Amino acid sequence: MIKHKDESQLCHYHSLKGRLERAAYRDQDILDYVGNPLIEALPPIWSDQEVMRLLQDKPEYHETQRTLPGQQRHHLIDTALNGLFVPLPMHHLVEQAFSRMIRGGYLQRNPADYRYMPQSLEKLDELGPSLHGQGQALSMATSTYMIGTPGVGKTSTSQRILLQYPQVIEHRNYGGRPLTLQQIVWLKLECPFDGRIKNLCLNFFQAVDNLLSTNYYLRYHRCTTEVLLVHMARIALLHCLGILVIDEVQHLMVAKTEGSARMLNFFVQMENTIGTPIVLVGTNEALPCLTGAFRQTRRGTGQGDLIWESLKEGKVWDLFVQALWRYQFTKTPTKLTAELSHALFDYSAGIADFAIKVYRLAQHWAINAHKDEMLTPEVLRRAVEENLRLPSTILGHLLNKNWSLLQDVPDVVPLQKRRAAHSVAGETASQPASQSPSTERNESQGSEPLIVQSETSSAGTPSTEIKAVSKSRKSNRKQPPGGSQHAPAGSLLQVVQAVGQHGTAPYETLRQAGFVRQATAL
Repeated sequence: MIKHKDESQLCHYHSLKGRLERAAYRDQDILDYVGNPLIEALPPIWSDQEVMRLLQDKPEYHETQRTLPGQQRHHLIDTALNGLFVPLPMHHLVEQAFSRMIRGGYLQRNPADYRYMPQSLEKLDELGPSLHGQGQALSMATSTYMIGTPGVGKTSTSQRILLQYPQVIEHRNYGGRPLTLQQIVWLKLECPFDGRIKNLCLNFFQAVDNLLSTNYYLRYHRCTTEVLLVHMARIALLHCLGILVIDEVQHLMVAKTEGSARMLNFFVQMENTIGTPIVLVGTNEALPCLTGAFRQTRRGTGQGDLIWESLKEGKVWDLFVQALWRYQFTKTPTKLTAELSHALFDYSAGIADFAIKVYRLAQHWAINAHKDEMLTPEVLRRAVEENLRLPSTILGHLLNKNWSLLQDVPDVVPLQKRRAAHSVAGETASQPASQSPSTERNESQGSEPLIVQSETSSAGTPSTEIKAVSKSRKSNRKQPPGGSQHAPAGSLLQVVQAVGQHGTAPYETLRQAGFVRQATAL
């Protein structure tokens, strides 16, 4: 929550900030877009080639930089690779979705129509009372989710696409008539770390204040959450907000169930009432919150669910690695080979961010070794072992798809894999020990089923180390004296043991079994 001593000393919220432009209206080829100043003032609809040119970021590179002293080349490695962005097919799909959402959201909002503002204000008056109840959520036909493993490029892609559009467009007149309007094309916020609705509203007000030099935060920061939500919707209406992107939505998992549900419900009502599309961006950890009910899943698939997975070895991976390999600052040039590409894939599990990290750290290691400075699979392995010790185990599990060993890392496990792994573990634990030799071995080492690891490749994948870690974890588990405990039927211990098997909340299970009663019933 934003705190301050007085109204003159504010802790400013820093959000992504774009450019401001005067409205320049363009002819439209799509008839539905003609006559709408909010759409005509937008950039043209770009082709795939134009999208690639706009999104790509390839820093300058010269072969002569290899001859510079090692300390300078260390800096060149970081500056070049930190700024690199390679447009891939997924980025084109996201850009197309954003383009359709912004324009589609403006179809029912036309300030050139004299009926637009009175009708919108009338709808807005209906928004306040509905926030106190469940509300009638209609279809979020133009909104979407962007969910995936950390490091695949969700945040960087959304930011680059948004920055291609002006953030604020100033309208003065349209069609020979005065039109005084500051149109906010896009706004990108981060979900508060505690998942509270009030903090998100306050961040929204400060972001708008930073753009337009208004004082919405000072005016509304003492209001209740319900009132803040209404004012947030009113500001979005007055400034014709084109699209609202909220990142890090996995923080909603921290909020109470009713808090996260109410925030999601408000987004639906805001889109239905005002026409502002909502894009929720987050890791796999957010999936249970976003897909807890079918109606929530339906709302976020207006443009299809943009579920991002790590890259697979193939044409797209080769395109990415070829662009990455160009930025090489070791003294001895190393040609990209299939073996090196495979080794880089194994150590990064196909996650673009970690592929760049491994390649950068390998160059740092080669330069510090003071030898021939060649990049080999062995150099990649040494760089990972010495500099990526913390994530290497997780990356190895991702590479080998050992989902049962990743249940404590919910932001990397897809929801269906998380449930499948729990189901397999529960079924294995419930089988009699005499069914198969493999089951007997699993029970002697722990209740977790034995996961067959893939063999270590010639490039030296981290799977050997990961296998040892998983075995050590199993060997450290202590069995209770006397073996497994069998609780009497209907006892409290039996109810507690059944909580995980049925998938219900502990409180609800205890209540159904009669161990929790209402105060009025005592």
